[in-house]
Amino acid sequence: MKTNKYLVTPLRVLAYLTIISGLLALVFEVRYFSDNSLQVFWARYIAIAVAFWVLFFTFSDYVEKYVIILIHTLLISIIGSFGIMIYILPSTVLINSSIAALTVFTSAVFLSWDVKHQTLAAIYYNISFAAAIFLNRTDIYFQPNLVESVILVSFLSSLSIAACAVNNKLRKELMQKSKQVLDSERKFRHIFESAREGIFRLSSNYQFIISNSSLKKIIGYDKSKDIRNINFIEDLIYDEKERGTLKKLNC
Repeated sequence: MKTNKYLVTPLRVLAYLTIISGLLALVFEVRYFSDNSLQVFWARYIAIAVAFWVLFFTFSDYVEKYVIILIHTLLISIIGSFGIMIYILPSTVLINSSIAALTVFTSAVFLSWDVKHQTLAAIYYNISFAAAIFLNRTDIYFQPNLVESVILVSFLSSLSIAACAVNNKLRKELMQKSKQVLDSERKFRHIFESAREGIFRLSSNYQFIISNSSLKKIIGYDKSKDIRNINFIEDLIYDEKERGTLKKLNC
């Protein structure tokens, strides 16, 4: 559940980007492909509508519980939208497969997702692309850019999984190092607080920066006051000669 928490913000940003880019694509593509404007409209509208729904859900109290499902839903709608566009307009196979592949690759890096889920996203993409080809008219096989599209799809799908695997490995290493630092800090804090001697650190103007419990007992620290407001020289050293000596040592 803690991991899911860190996926909420990237998902929200991805939903925003899908809505913005989808609306731009909707405006320009419906106008440009006027002969298939209604089909193009629905292909893009469904992805935008799903992105709106996902975005709305990211602000709910249950988002962390369902964030994985929401990511899969959003990616399927995006990839499916491009697959439908390839099916409707075979001549756009290169541009639509390229943008969809870039989406899968970007999501791998941006979401810092684990390999299992990113592999599923690549599978969605390959199934959508394959379906758009096999269900299409036979003339799609004679498109001059079909071979390039297949190569690009295979390459970027593999690259997205590889990038996610590397990113996942680096993230685990970072988490391990962070845990080691926290463990080391806890041990130091335990030694610091359990020491019988008074341990402290002063600023340049003799104010306490840190101090342990033993020191507070030694100086008769009043818990109602902030120890950082106590001046070591002025408030705790009463002998003028000792004050002067300490000030000289600090120079």
